[in-house]
Amino acid sequence: MILSRLLTFILTCVLSCAGLAQHQVYLATWDSLYLADVSTCSVQLIGATGRLLYDIALNPVDNRLYGIDGSGDLCTINKNTGATNVIGQAGVMTSLTFTKDGTLYGVYGNRLCTIDLLTGARTVVSIMLDAASGDLALWNGKLYYPGHRSQLHLIEIDLNNQYSVKSIGYFPSWVPFLYGLGSLGCDSKLYGFHEGHVYTITPSDLYANPSTNPVFVGIHCWNIIPDYILGAASLAEDINLEELNLGDDLTLCEGETITLNQSIPNANYLWQDNSINNAYTVTSAGTYTLTVSIDTCTATDSIIVDYIHKPALDLGNDTIICEGNLLELDATTANASYLWQDGSVNSTYLVNQGGAYVSSVTVDNCTSIDTINVTYQSPPLLSWDREATICEGTTIVLNAENPTASYLWQDYSTNSSLNVNRTGDYSVTVTNYCGQVEQEIRVETKECNCFKGIPDVFTPNEDGINDTFQPLKKCDLELVAFEIFNRWGQVVYKMDDAMEAVWDGTFRGSDCPTEVYVYLLQYYNDDGDVETRKGTVTLIR
Repeated sequence: MILSRLLTFILTCVLSCAGLAQHQVYLATWDSLYLADVSTCSVQLIGATGRLLYDIALNPVDNRLYGIDGSGDLCTINKNTGATNVIGQAGVMTSLTFTKDGTLYGVYGNRLCTIDLLTGARTVVSIMLDAASGDLALWNGKLYYPGHRSQLHLIEIDLNNQYSVKSIGYFPSWVPFLYGLGSLGCDSKLYGFHEGHVYTITPSDLYANPSTNPVFVGIHCWNIIPDYILGAASLAEDINLEELNLGDDLTLCEGETITLNQSIPNANYLWQDNSINNAYTVTSAGTYTLTVSIDTCTATDSIIVDYIHKPALDLGNDTIICEGNLLELDATTANASYLWQDGSVNSTYLVNQGGAYVSSVTVDNCTSIDTINVTYQSPPLLSWDREATICEGTTIVLNAENPTASYLWQDYSTNSSLNVNRTGDYSVTVTNYCGQVEQEIRVETKECNCFKGIPDVFTPNEDGINDTFQPLKKCDLELVAFEIFNRWGQVVYKMDDAMEAVWDGTFRGSDCPTEVYVYLLQYYNDDGDVETRKGTVTLIR
C-alpha cells in the first residue's frame, strides 16, 4: 500500500505555489543551496547551508524545503537564505522525496522508510534491490532510483499492491554516480545531477532490456555549479490516470443523471464539448472525455455512458368503481419484478375497495412507478317524501345532492337543488357513474300563522255581541285541546270537536255565574309542534 501511494503520488503545485518555474530545481552542494533553471542552464546562489546535505526535498503541502545531512539529522531549509534548522535524527540517508499528501520518504541503506516531520523518526516500509546512491524519482507513473553499482533500478507495482524491483540498465563509465535524479514538469526527459553537471536520460533508454544494456546519459548543462551536486528538489507536475479517473463505463436508467467530478489541485479542465468545469452532469448517452492540464502537463480519460429505457407501466387514469364490482390492475412486463403499495409482489392486483394503488416494476435495475386512485361509488339515492306543504311566502329547498352526479329538473335546470315557493309538482332525475334515480314531489302552500289571539272578556247575554268565548284565528287552525276551568278547578267546558271550539258560558245546560275562569288552549303551530297557551277570561252577565 505504501509503495502504491508512492507510484500514484504527484508532486503537484502550480508556479505560484512553489515559487518555481517548470524547469527550476533547488540544488544542494557540500555547504550551499542553489536555484537552477535547466532550460537555460543558469543558476543562482541562495546561500550557505552550514552543513553537508545528502539530499533535499520540497513538501508540496506547505512548500517547505527539507534536507538530510551527513550525520542523519533531518532539517528544514530556508529557501531565501539557505539556513538550516535541525528537526531530529532520522539516520544517514541518500535520498528524500515527498508524496503529494506531504508524506516524506527516505532511503536508509536498502530500506525504504517514512520520516516523521516533527521528530525525524523513520519507519521502514520496504526492502529495496540495492542501496540508493541518490534520489528516488517518479516519472511517467514509474518509480526509479540509481543504485551503488551504477545501475538504474525500476520499482514496479501492480493493481494488487505487489511490487518488484529490477535493474533496467547501467550508466556509462564516465558517470559513476547520479546523486540527484528527478522529473521536471512534463518534460520528456528524466534529469540526473552529478558533480556540477546536469544530465538527461531519454525515455527509450529507460526501457532497455536486458539489464546489461547501457543507459544512455547525455550532458544537458556542463558545470552549471562550480561544486559537487549532492541533492536536488523540484515540484514535478505529473498527472497520471490513477489521478484522473472518470470510472468504469456506465449504464443508467432513462431519466437518471450522474455528475462526473474530478478534483485535482491547480488543474485546468476541458470536456468533450469544450466546457471547463471540474464537474459534468450527464443526461444522455454518449462518450464523455475529460482532459486535465497543469501548465504543460496533460492527462485524458473517457467514459461511455449508455441509457436503457424504463419498463412501460400504465395503471390507467384514476377511476370510479361501482359498489360490488372488482378492478384488476395489470403491471405485467417481461423479466420484471413487482412491488405494490401493500408489499405484495404479483404482476396483477385485485381492487375491491377505494384507495390509492401504487405499482413499482423493475427490469435490469431500472424501475417505473405508477399510481391510480380508485373511488368506490353507490348509485344515486333520494329519500324525499312524496308530498310537502309550505307556508305561503316561504321557500322549500329540494336537495338532490349525490357525489359526482348530474341533475335534470322538470324545468330543465341542472343544479343539485331547486328552490320552491309555490304549489306544484316537481321532479328530478339524478345520474352518476353507477346508475340513475328519479323522484317526484307534490308541494302545497298554505296560509300560516293562523292563531290571532284570544279574548279576556265575553258577555253571553244573547245580544249578538261577544256572546261566546273562542280562539281568534285568521285561517284554519288545528286545535289539540280547549278547556275552561272555574275557580275551584272544575272543568266547565271541554272541546269535543276542533271545528266547534266555542264556549257559550254554560255548564250542563245552566248559565255560569259572572266570574273569572281559567282556560287551556293547545294547537299545532306552522312547524307542526303543539303550542300551549294558558290564561284567564272574565264572564260578565
